[in-house]
Amino acid sequence: MKTILILIVLFNFIPRAHAQADRGGLGGNWTEADLKHFLTRLVPYLQSEEAKRVFPEIVSYDLTHPNETIESIATEMNPRLTEKPVLDASGNVRDCVSYFAPIRYFECNTKSLPPKPEESASDAQKSEYYGTLYRLVLHEVLVQAGLEHPLTVEVPSDYSISSRLMVHLENFPEWVPGASSAASAVQSSGPVHIHAQWSVGAIAGYYVGDFHYGITLREQFPVTLDSGDFKFGYAVSFTHGTKENDPILTVRPWELQILFEGEYDFKPLAGIKPHLRFGMGMAMVDTKYQDPTTENDGLGNTTVSYQLYETVEANFVAALTLGFSFGKNDQYFFEVPFTITPHVGASVLPTLGFHF
Repeated sequence: MKTILILIVLFNFIPRAHAQADRGGLGGNWTEADLKHFLTRLVPYLQSEEAKRVFPEIVSYDLTHPNETIESIATEMNPRLTEKPVLDASGNVRDCVSYFAPIRYFECNTKSLPPKPEESASDAQKSEYYGTLYRLVLHEVLVQAGLEHPLTVEVPSDYSISSRLMVHLENFPEWVPGASSAASAVQSSGPVHIHAQWSVGAIAGYYVGDFHYGITLREQFPVTLDSGDFKFGYAVSFTHGTKENDPILTVRPWELQILFEGEYDFKPLAGIKPHLRFGMGMAMVDTKYQDPTTENDGLGNTTVSYQLYETVEANFVAALTLGFSFGKNDQYFFEVPFTITPHVGASVLPTLGFHF
């Protein structure tokens, strides 16, 4: 009877253990530096003659995108690992999700990765597990290039190109991530690459009681954080009012602002990426006002004349901006800056624009 019970337990355990191995186990011992190592090792291989024969799509892509080659994408990519659920732009739970802005990176749930083999594992075992990771990071690079497609609700991930990558010792001699000096310099967290991001926007709103319209140009430098993305930079804005002169009111026909800013981008939610920005700087404000002069001719007739005065003054300015990015790769944005200029007043100038 005991023998029968043992056999029942074994027959129930073996399929579950096999299924767990197919799912890749917990994989919690991989680090971001490990995944960066895989990307580092891929770059020289993709330049080899063998890779050019195996991946003609990559060769064609590099010829048509000389300023954004697969090599440059792989070099700029920054892996992230998290124990929290990884969500795509629609809020669906995924194993890994690729992002394009503010920097190139992909984020994976540690539980979705295959287990990391022990140092004593055979080359065949390493080839199986390491090969899975090499194909995963190559897939994320190809997603950034638009050659493969990420997982969606309707269609599974497209590995039609990256699945051809067969990892073996001849092409990838440094099995253990961190073995090379290049990989050892990669930290397990924090930014790897910082590059400038430009944006331009159209402004329309009310500035101290007058309707203003104009344009803003912004340069930002993104920094990767675990909970979101931080950017620092500056913005130059110019607005023009609809009133040039007013016999009663003081008008401000134009204003030029230069702000130094810090911005925090939150995680994407339902296809949009909220952000909060604070900036301080200087504003050059054009001010026009008319000083009335009353004259009496002695016969009871009174005339009023106005003398026009115009000044351009420099003022301190502070702005708090709420907004969000949307569209493919968060290319477009809409935001509402609340600006205060001492001795002048407040403004609300909604802005619609795009990143480039």
